[in-house]
Amino acid sequence: MEHRYFDLVVIGGGIAGISSVYHLLKNGFRGSIALLEGQDRIGGRIFTSKTRFEETKIEMGANWVHGIIGNPIYDILSNKRLVDLVSETNKSSYNVQAKTIDGKDASSYFVQKVYNAYSNIFKRSTLFYKNPDDNIISSYQDSLGKYLRCEIDKWINNEVKDDNVVEVVKALFTSLLKRETCISGTHSMDDVSLQYIGAYDEYSGGNITVNS
Repeated sequence: MEHRYFDLVVIGGGIAGISSVYHLLKNGFRGSIALLEGQDRIGGRIFTSKTRFEETKIEMGANWVHGIIGNPIYDILSNKRLVDLVSETNKSSYNVQAKTIDGKDASSYFVQKVYNAYSNIFKRSTLFYKNPDDNIISSYQDSLGKYLRCEIDKWINNEVKDDNVVEVVKALFTSLLKRETCISGTHSMDDVSLQYIGAYDEYSGGNITVNS
């Protein structure tokens, strides 16, 4: 069995691993580098595939660029003409809709009210990064999930007086929390730090998609 030796080994051929090797070489690293990837391709979440019919390309993941102002990813894609500046997500307002479990439209009034309330609660949670309150953070065990649920319960108790809509409102909040796990890439928001969620910063300028 042949043994090969390298000065540096990078584990994982996703965008982080590829970027690490790229920047090392760009900044003058002269040693030998091994990039190890467990799959039969590199790219990780970035994966352009083709349909079985007409060989149409389809993006399987990571085809969104969140924010274009000062975003180095956008600069790279723009130079290669791989992005489309026309984006529906650049609209300043969103038409949020929801349906109940029996397929009926949920009250647009409460849907928008819950959506706005959740957005405000989440924004408040991001303030602890620059202005930490040790008492509050420790009381929630540094758990964003615990904080959000507590603030949501307070809001429901203060704002919802009709018992007939409480369950619908709770379901709407639950849906938003589940969506948040997808955005944060976690199984549960309980695993996300309350103190450091504010460290995540988004580029401005709207969202765009990579052309297939």
